[in-house]
This record gives sequence, C-alpha cells and structure tokens, in this order.
Amino acid sequence: MKQFGPNLIVMVVYKTKDSTWRGFCSPYDVSLERETRAKAIKDLRDSVKLYEEGIKKYSYPRHLSLLELSNRQDRKVFDLIRRKVASTVEEEIREKFLEYQEPKEEKVSLQNPTATGYYYHPAAYC
Repeated sequence: MKQFGPNLIVMVVYKTKDSTWRGFCSPYDVSLERETRAKAIKDLRDSVKLYEEGIKKYSYPRHLSLLELSNRQDRKVFDLIRRKVASTVEEEIREKFLEYQEPKEEKVSLQNPTATGYYYHPAAYC
C-alpha cells in the first residue's frame, strides 16, 4: 500500500527563557536549539529536508511521518500558533474557492467556419 507524506508541515522557531533559539517541525518532531534565530531557521530547514529525504525513500511510513511533538514547551508553543495556522490555511482555501466560483468568460473565434462564441466555467453556476 502506497503511503503519502503530510499535507501540511509547520516549522517554528522561538526564543526560550534562557535566550537560546529553539526550532521544531510538526508533524516530524524534528527539533534543535541554536544561539541565533538565523542559525536555528537555517539548521531546522536543513534538518527537515534531510528527514524528508530519508522518509521519502520508504514511502513516508506513518510511524516516521506523523509524530507528536515530544518536547512539552514545543507542544505549548504549537498549541498557541495552531489556530493562526488553521485560520491562515482556511482563508487561503476560501480565497481560491471563491476565485474558482467566479464566472469565467472567454471569447472563442474560429476562422473556418466563421464563428464567434463565449463559454463559461460551469462552477460559476453551482
């Protein structure tokens, strides 16, 4: 059975109480700490890329593709941003759906036989 990778990957970098920068990725539970924000972002992206290359070789096995965050502080931060991520994704989907529903009209001209006509996207009338 073919397995597929996650549809949404969230990478987060935040400053900890001890002034280091911590990064994590959900749903892979890849995490790290670095001295600077820029280094944390770069290293997290690189780590996630390597992780994805590895799990892709095995068709994204579920036990490696969909993991809960193991760090308690990461879970707290993720809970805070989860609603923002969800509303952002929802808004993007809504905008694309509304754009899809707008009537689309295009003029078509044929030279032989001579004809001119219009067609409309059927979703505009659903």
